[in-house]
Amino acid sequence: MKFKELQATFDKYRLYKDRGVVRMVALSVIANHLLGDRKKPWWIVFVAPPGGGKSDVTATISKFRWKNDAGENQLLCEEISDLTTTSLASGMRSLDGETSLLAKLNPKGGIMLFKDFTTLLSKRDDDLKAIMSYLREIYDGKFEKKFGNGKIVKWEGKVGVIASCTTIIYHRMQELSTMGER
Repeated sequence: MKFKELQATFDKYRLYKDRGVVRMVALSVIANHLLGDRKKPWWIVFVAPPGGGKSDVTATISKFRWKNDAGENQLLCEEISDLTTTSLASGMRSLDGETSLLAKLNPKGGIMLFKDFTTLLSKRDDDLKAIMSYLREIYDGKFEKKFGNGKIVKWEGKVGVIASCTTIIYHRMQELSTMGER
């Protein structure tokens, strides 16, 4: 799909005060997926009040597909409703394969898509701080977690984030600022 077609589709169904939202999303997808060797991923958060159209943007992106090395169509983004302290790396052993979210993401430019980051920011302080510290490591390109069952989850790569959130993010990020900015 060409960008003009994408913009026209959004314009047909949704009137955005700032039409740059669609362009920003498209650029983020391109930067995270097509520019796989770029050092740092793009993480963007759309902030608007409830009913501001954030979910429409993320719902559209969730349907984007790409062809992997085997020529198979795969979803470009992994839609995430919520994270827990064990979602990214679970430490669980399974006959069906890896159960951790990080294992499901394309390490060469996958995208975590949060349709409502507010859910994550509403967590208890200790859980939120742990999840945010994991996300900081992922942003930096390396993550390792050791579990009591002897399993070690190691991940290296680049994963982008596209999220939508209410204005609660300003308050919560200020509380978490002692961890340092990324």
